[in-house]
Amino acid sequence: TIHKMEPDQIDSGDIYEKEFYVLDSDTYISKIYEWMSSRVPNMFLSVVEKIDANNISPIKQSSLKMNSLRCYPRKPEDSIIEWDNDRDNIYALIRASSKPFSGAYTFLNGEKKIIIWEAELVKEYEDFIAIPGQVMFLDGGFPIVACKDKPLKLKKITFSDNSTCAINAFNS
Repeated sequence: TIHKMEPDQIDSGDIYEKEFYVLDSDTYISKIYEWMSSRVPNMFLSVVEKIDANNISPIKQSSLKMNSLRCYPRKPEDSIIEWDNDRDNIYALIRASSKPFSGAYTFLNGEKKIIIWEAELVKEYEDFIAIPGQVMFLDGGFPIVACKDKPLKLKKITFSDNSTCAINAFNS
């Protein structure tokens, strides 16, 4: 959205132009940022040209709080993985916390912080009994971790010092 800036309240001015990015269930935040990097400069130029040509009709934003969305800064602890949550929520957290952000994280054996950059939904699985957060087994070298309801495959993992997290770390 390209909108007029108001001095009293951010993101509240008239809307000049708006485009939408279509999300799917596997979209990572980096793809949204890539799209924004390619689209926003063109949108901004389009708006400036329309203003210069006096050929624009801004749309007033609603002043009703129920129609507005306010975004607040993320805190590092917002990205901690709570394994007793539903798998789809954990998967969404990983995708939303990935680069350019600092990644979703958990602790290996309650001690060493690991960052999960990429995961994959396990489509077929057997019924299981496991503690949420427990590594159930390795599949092709990737850990399959129990969530509250379904398992999740961890695809790209680093330690907090950005060193590669060796798969054998999960065998201990």
